[in-house]
Amino acid sequence: MASDLPVLQRRRQRPLRGRRRAAAQGSRRSAGAAHRHPLRARLAPVLQAIRRAVRRLRGETDLPRVRRRRAHASRPVDPRVPRAARAAEPRAQPVIDLHTHTTASDGRCSPAELVARAAAAGIRVLAVTDHDTVAGCEAAEAASSAAGIEFVNGIEITAIRDGGDVHVLGYFIDRHSPSLLAFLATQRQRRIDRVRQMIERLASFDIQLDADLILQPGIDDPAKSVGRPWIARALVASGHVADTSEAFEKWLARGRPAFVPRAGAPPEHVFGRIHEAGGIASLAHPGLVRHDEWIAGFAAAGLDAIEAYHSDHDSEATARYVNLAEALGLALSGGSDYHADDSHGGIMLGTVSLPRGHFDRLISSQPAGRRLRAK
Repeated sequence: MASDLPVLQRRRQRPLRGRRRAAAQGSRRSAGAAHRHPLRARLAPVLQAIRRAVRRLRGETDLPRVRRRRAHASRPVDPRVPRAARAAEPRAQPVIDLHTHTTASDGRCSPAELVARAAAAGIRVLAVTDHDTVAGCEAAEAASSAAGIEFVNGIEITAIRDGGDVHVLGYFIDRHSPSLLAFLATQRQRRIDRVRQMIERLASFDIQLDADLILQPGIDDPAKSVGRPWIARALVASGHVADTSEAFEKWLARGRPAFVPRAGAPPEHVFGRIHEAGGIASLAHPGLVRHDEWIAGFAAAGLDAIEAYHSDHDSEATARYVNLAEALGLALSGGSDYHADDSHGGIMLGTVSLPRGHFDRLISSQPAGRRLRAK
């Protein structure tokens, strides 16, 4: 009796057959379907179905068919018999989020709080891209260094094309660039003028808001990016709406009574300002722009990349922009567009990531004369 048979066969042990007996029995096997009795041939599928049903009842449906002919059916795996080790899981790619916002513009997290949340979400590379300001980058960079996160200086500049917004992301910028800061000062004044115009429109509907009071934080801190969210919060505080989402839906969104179109520079001008600051320019969330026919012209005018990976892009849109970027010789960027508020769809950090290979190409796409590595 083989020493391992009690474990493998449990109570129903059988002695090993001798070679002669096994050979003799093998000679009695049917020569095949052609030599079977016709009745047996017709019953064979039924008998096989019955055998499969019995194996299912015994919990043996996944066992391999390795037994001898006329041997007893296979038994369930004995827990005492060691199993093969499970294959190692492939190493996950680092999470890279190159599109986030802080309280320096319309985000709800301070730079330090944003970095803390990014670390908790497993993000290894982070860019802060506030609207028309770099005010949040210094604090975010310091917090990222302490958290072991690779940091990228970024910005999201609003350009204007045919009366509509075109958002352009700038990466690896010198946030102290004189030409960039002068351009942002102009952008800031345009934002202030727009807020005042929208407050005047609200007044025509008997909604009285104090423009100076609303704009005071921006006057006290010129680095802050002024915008519609400031009006939305004032509408909530004054009891005219329940929350900021209602403020936009009822009054401030495009097509609503208080909306005022933005004034600004064309995208081609913005590409140049980003390049002067040592950065690269990426078209933000092109799926929201909905003018793919513009992208080839933007590429010819200095656009470096497309944000193919974005929380508002489904897999089909992402694939389309990946292919378009390849056709135009552009790099790729990606990020969550995290604001930490419900008015932007409740986007969570860590849910959108740029593959590392694309991030490395984004870095190498900078001309050698203005190449800056992420911190």
